[in-house]
Formats: sequence, structure tokens, C-alpha cells
Amino acid sequence: MHRLAPKPFLAVLFSVAFAGWITGNALFGFPGLSAEYLEKFKHEHEHYLEVVKGDDYKRYVQRPHLFDMEKAHDPHFAENLAFVEEYEHNPELAEEEHRLEKRGYFFDFFNASLVILLFARFGWRPLIGFIDRSIAEKVERMHAAKAGRLRAAEAMNEARAKLSEIPAAEAKAAADAEAAMQRVLEEMQTRQEARLEEVQRELAEQEAGAVHAAERRLRRELFDKAARDLEEQLRANPPEHARDVLVERFTSALEGKRA
Repeated sequence: MHRLAPKPFLAVLFSVAFAGWITGNALFGFPGLSAEYLEKFKHEHEHYLEVVKGDDYKRYVQRPHLFDMEKAHDPHFAENLAFVEEYEHNPELAEEEHRLEKRGYFFDFFNASLVILLFARFGWRPLIGFIDRSIAEKVERMHAAKAGRLRAAEAMNEARAKLSEIPAAEAKAAADAEAAMQRVLEEMQTRQEARLEEVQRELAEQEAGAVHAAERRLRRELFDKAARDLEEQLRANPPEHARDVLVERFTSALEGKRA
């Protein structure tokens, strides 16, 4: 489908708009009250506008059942209110308002049509591009959110799996700790038994050495006592010269044994 270039399109659109405005004004007249009506009712219309723009009329329109005529700033407000009601029921004013209403409908529709044509020519493609980009961004965000939910679900499953492994890990840790404690106790008991055997062996060696030393001391004392007794007996009863020799030899022998 052939599309006009921007400048020719704007020229055609302006021509259509100009023709439409001329047609609308020719059919429905210019905006505002017509010159014929104002020529006939100019003073009445000016007085009407003066009354309806006053503060008393505005308060009356808002709450007519609460408005106090005696407190109005305008002393002739009641008469002016009656004038307004009579003026608004003027058939020629109603005809003017009907003409202006039809003129407003015509130009609202015509101007809206021009805006639609202008938008269709210059704004449709950017709008479609904007919509496509918005849809693509939303789809991308949806995919990212889905991927994020999947990652969160995987992380949750991993956390649950790790939580389910905690009791077994705690039981294993307790068993390992108990086994380690048992090994430590066994090693301590083994070292204690070895140390006890070593102490017993040392005590036995010390005891054997003490007994041997005591026996040596006892034998030594016995030999000394026997030698002293024999020496004393021989010296107490010396029969002859040969006893001295025997005593000396015996004493020497005892000395040798004692050593």
C-alpha cells in the first residue's frame, strides 16, 4: 500500500482540516452566540452573565435549600434569580445552545479524526515498536522471574537435602567422637599399664637390690661377729704359740671371705 511522504501528507491533512473548519462554520456558525442573537438580547445576556458569575448565585446553586435570601449581598437577588430562570427558558437561547452543541459535536469528531489520521501516519509505527518492546521486556522479565523461581526452588531443595543430612551427620560425628574417645582411653590405659609394669619392674629391681644388699650386710655382720667371737675365745684361752698362728690365718681367711 502506497504511503504519502511526510510533507505531502501534512499538506493534504492541513487542506482537509481547513476545508472541514470552513464547512463546520458554514453549517453551524462561529463559536459563541450569534450576532443576530446578541443584537436582540445583548443587554439581557450581559445581565444574565453578571448574575450567574456573582457569589450569591454560586452559593445558591450549590445549596439552594440552605440559602437565606435575606443574607444575600445583592438586595435584588430574588428579582435577579427570577430573571435568570426566565432567561434560561428563552426559546431563542435554547436554539443557540442547541446550535453550539451540534457545532461542538461536529468539531470534536472532526478534530479527533484529524488526530487519528496524524497518529496513524506518524505515531502508529513508534507505538507498535513501543508495544513490542514493552511486550519483549515483560516476557524477558517473566523468563527472568521464572528462572529466579527455579533457582530459588533448587536452592530450597538443596537446603532441605542438607537439612535432612544433618541428623546422619550428627550421628556420625557423635560416633566418631565416641570412637576417638575410646581410642584415647585405650591408649591412656595401655600407657598406664605399661607405666605400671615399668614401676613394678623398677620396684622389683629396687627390692631385689635392697634384699641383696641386706643379705650382704647380714653375711658381713655374721662373719664379723663370728670372727670376733673366735678371736676373743682364742685369745681368752691361748694354749700355746701355735694358736696365735691359727688365729691369724683364720682371721686372714675371714677377712678374705668378708671382702
